[in-house]
Amino acid sequence: MFSPPFSSRLALRRPHALMLSLGLGLGLGCASAPPVAPKSSQEVGRRLLISPALDLSLRQEGERAWLRELMRRTNLELSELNLSLELGPERPWELSDQEEALGLEQLWGSLSAQLEDWRAAEPRAQPRLWLALTSSPPPSYPPLRELSHTRRGAPLVILRQLRGLSGVTEDEALTAMSRLLARSIAVNLGALKGCEADALSLSRDELLGWRLNRAEPPQPSRAPSRAPRLRGAQRSSSLQARRERDRSARSLSSAEASAPTLTPITWSQLNRELSAQRLRELSGAPSVPPCERLSALDLSCSLTLNEARLYTHACLTEAEDWVRAARGAELSPPPWEEERRLARGAAALLEERWAEALERCAPIASHSPSSFASRCAGEAAAQLKRDAEALRYLRAYLSAHPLNPPATLELSKVVGRTGDHSAAAALLSELISAPKLKLSSQQRSRALYNLGIAHAQLGELSEALKAWRAIDPKDESYGERAQSLINELSAQ
Repeated sequence: MFSPPFSSRLALRRPHALMLSLGLGLGLGCASAPPVAPKSSQEVGRRLLISPALDLSLRQEGERAWLRELMRRTNLELSELNLSLELGPERPWELSDQEEALGLEQLWGSLSAQLEDWRAAEPRAQPRLWLALTSSPPPSYPPLRELSHTRRGAPLVILRQLRGLSGVTEDEALTAMSRLLARSIAVNLGALKGCEADALSLSRDELLGWRLNRAEPPQPSRAPSRAPRLRGAQRSSSLQARRERDRSARSLSSAEASAPTLTPITWSQLNRELSAQRLRELSGAPSVPPCERLSALDLSCSLTLNEARLYTHACLTEAEDWVRAARGAELSPPPWEEERRLARGAAALLEERWAEALERCAPIASHSPSSFASRCAGEAAAQLKRDAEALRYLRAYLSAHPLNPPATLELSKVVGRTGDHSAAAALLSELISAPKLKLSSQQRSRALYNLGIAHAQLGELSEALKAWRAIDPKDESYGERAQSLINELSAQ
């Protein structure tokens, strides 16, 4: 469940009010706004330890003043995020020395071993990000970059050395690297490109303060020449002009890059909040609940539709949640037709219109197996005694939500009905004994009652009696029934 009510939070999610929404978790770059003064000193100057790993070429350089200057400039770009970087000890990055492309698992095994060694050598509670600096992208660069985005357990940013790049001064290179690094760090902390402009909406050249110089070269005079021209010479002149235009278009305007008008990049209020939340999580704070993350997203934003849908399905976990969201018009934007169908399926499930619930939920469950649609379809199929479908949908749901009490109870019933009483008993025993799982009194009584039935079917009468005796005799649903079965077995 969630708090505050889903409808009251989404009622604020309008373009003029979205900037006021501060419960966030994963991010979205919306309209840029002036930085809001922090309300708590705890929010000021959150520090992130940067552990640089240098490849072979960079390790051979003796002077590291440029690395300290890179951190200083990056801190300027991250100031709006209330984030400052602390440079940690340098480490070698051995992967970049390899001259062959490696598979993802090989790369991850090598990299994670290094990260574990570094963590052991430098234990800190401070949030940390690993920065792999490379003089040129090695063959393993693309898959390693993919790992940095998919393996959240080891935050990693890969940055190419731009110092010494042809046509770029050292000052321009450091400015460019600091901006690339700042944006990569923000993305690693959860920022997303949204429907309104901020730093993530800029193109690479705009981000770096560079622009393509598309000024046309001087055109040859069109006045007729009295001297005859050779056709081959005309072709050479045309080819040369085209080459000059291409070269000019590819060149970076150094005057533009070093212009004093190049101000620090701007972050949206939402992305500022997202990065702050991620830093709190990296510091050991509990993860933000899906509903709080959802409250930060604009459901009508096309660029963040996938994230909004992800958090909607993670937030609305019960049939009542979906019905309430649909009644409050939270799912009214046009792209949300599928979610509206799921809400109608949830309403049918609550009203015990099993066939309609299965018809509405099953198509969504087929491509969103971890969503409530799978549980809806599984429970409806179980009530219709379509056991093969019920098993498929419920197991799909539980693969993403292990030991979800309603789904586990329903699955154990279907499994027992198919004759696999051992599997039913195992499911129920695990559900009852799960240390961090909070069952309602009715769920616990139902689980114990059905566990006793499964043991009795297996001929394990002492275990059955033990399960039934653990039920509160005052339980209105199962207490009297359990006592009746106890009396019946005792009389035999």
